[in-house]
Amino acid sequence: MSITAEMHKQPKSSVKLEIAIGNEEVRAAFDKAYREVAAKAHIKGFRPGKAPVGIIRMKFGHAISHEVVEKLVQEAYGKAIEQHSLQPVGKGTVTSEIPELGEGDSLSLTMEVDVYPEFTLPEYKGLTVSKNSYEVKDSDVEAELARLAERFTRFEDKGEGTLEAEDLAVVDYEVLLDGASVEKLARTRFSYDLKTGASFPDFQDGLRGKTTGDNFEIPGKVPEGFPDKDLAGKDVIFKGSIGKMQKRVPPVLDDEFAAKISDKKTMAEFRTMLLENMQERARHHESEDVQNKLLESLVGKTSVELPQALVEMQLEGMFEDFARTLAQTRMSLDEYLEKTGKTVEKMREDFLPAAEKAAVSYLVIREVAKAEGVKAEDKDIDEALDSYARYYGHDRDALRKHFIESGEIDSLVWRIVRRKTMEVLEKAASITIEKTLPFSDIKE
Repeated sequence: MSITAEMHKQPKSSVKLEIAIGNEEVRAAFDKAYREVAAKAHIKGFRPGKAPVGIIRMKFGHAISHEVVEKLVQEAYGKAIEQHSLQPVGKGTVTSEIPELGEGDSLSLTMEVDVYPEFTLPEYKGLTVSKNSYEVKDSDVEAELARLAERFTRFEDKGEGTLEAEDLAVVDYEVLLDGASVEKLARTRFSYDLKTGASFPDFQDGLRGKTTGDNFEIPGKVPEGFPDKDLAGKDVIFKGSIGKMQKRVPPVLDDEFAAKISDKKTMAEFRTMLLENMQERARHHESEDVQNKLLESLVGKTSVELPQALVEMQLEGMFEDFARTLAQTRMSLDEYLEKTGKTVEKMREDFLPAAEKAAVSYLVIREVAKAEGVKAEDKDIDEALDSYARYYGHDRDALRKHFIESGEIDSLVWRIVRRKTMEVLEKAASITIEKTLPFSDIKE
């Protein structure tokens, strides 16, 4: 074996690998590369695969040299990881300069790689934690039925009268700020629901009492919490006209309605199902609260040197989540930075404590899973894929193929391992009930 690797530990759970690749390996890599190129190359005067090595070397030598270096580094890195039983976090980085490589050369290089740290896992069995219990009453079921009735309410045109608190107005309008129209807030044939609330409460209130064909100029104020900071809290005028009015027609909550929106034949059966679902939701919420407290306790007791690559992975995930949240307000990350005057560096600084805590949480769960032999079995993956397939209306096998090809299968496996590991922690804990709260206290 003419590939050797010396390992030196470094701070932040990183190691340096000093790798030496002998000429025997280098020459063999060049020979293999020449044969592969010769088999495919179309060179005038020679049949495919019959061109002499000297011709291949002259024509493709420089490109082959780079390819050989890349493959040798890859192979040597893999052998070094195996030799020293390392568990890399992310990819290794070549930190030394690599010269032009020839067939008669050997190759020496230095690589650095972050690895999963060794640390002492705190005692995780028998932890004591308290929780709140949530009670589901008949009134909670009625409230849920009212939400369902609202969801399945239809609208029909209202030919007479004026707009009332539960009506819907189809309007064309613009928003004037200091006499100038704010183009991005203008709407055409916009269905404005006077019951369910709106971004502009003053406008919502001002529409009441008006009727089809009315023109309006309604003074108001943009709410202080409006996403666009340039408009938040500003006095504006809503100017436009009412195209038509519509009124609510709620469904009748009877057996027919129950059968239409579920697999239950009667409203009584449907109410029972709602009660059971809400009780299950309460249990899930209680369990989630307990698990979060248990993990918080373990993280607080854990001392570990964090690999920078793992922290960076957490930071990247936080930036992606933040960008998705911004997208819901139709704002990009670049726009947010411009409006707030922040920089990516400042956001990284702000996110860093949470990212480090998330990294410790990940390591703790990973170690508990190893200690308890928790794995994502095939049936666990199939159940998860079945759930996704039902939700999105896809074929499970096609979904599995997509997860594998996109690399998302690893993320799915981790979510399963995390869930099962947290269940192990919960079962091993001593749990007391602090107080019983109404189901309505559970926030969405």
